[in-house]
Amino acid sequence: MDELKAFNPDVHFWLSNIHPKHWSKSHFSGRVVSDMLINNMCEVFNGKIVEGRDMPIISALEYIREYLMRRIVNVLEVIDKIEGLLTPIATTELQKIRTNAAHYTVQWNGGDLYQVSGIPGKQRVVYLVKRTCTCRRWELTGIPCEHVVAAIWHKALNGGRVDAVES
Repeated sequence: MDELKAFNPDVHFWLSNIHPKHWSKSHFSGRVVSDMLINNMCEVFNGKIVEGRDMPIISALEYIREYLMRRIVNVLEVIDKIEGLLTPIATTELQKIRTNAAHYTVQWNGGDLYQVSGIPGKQRVVYLVKRTCTCRRWELTGIPCEHVVAAIWHKALNGGRVDAVES
């Protein structure tokens, strides 16, 4: 906020009057479990229905219905081609997380608490039972971050059960 104030005091003042829970991931509750901060889905949808906007209401709704039917069929065809449990994008993302997790050091703190560190001075605390990590990615997206994966690996390698995070 200090950098924003130095860059543009008017914007800083305007943003200061809006509660951070409405615009900052650091204040999101984690209840929604989505990694989208912007409304790209709405923008894409609006871009696709541009041709139907000038039609009478019933015709416009029919145009939208047909578009959505085609979209659903396309998604179902992609799903039918998928091998495994996850989409190709999710599989790629989880592979990156696994690769990054291999570079972390994990220390058990008792119970289901783990300290995960990689870069000196940058530690995260993972609480497996509550499904939380201090980086907050797990809570916000519903996808385990590399800290969580490293903690799960550590627990599994040391004879601990990991079923607390599988449910």
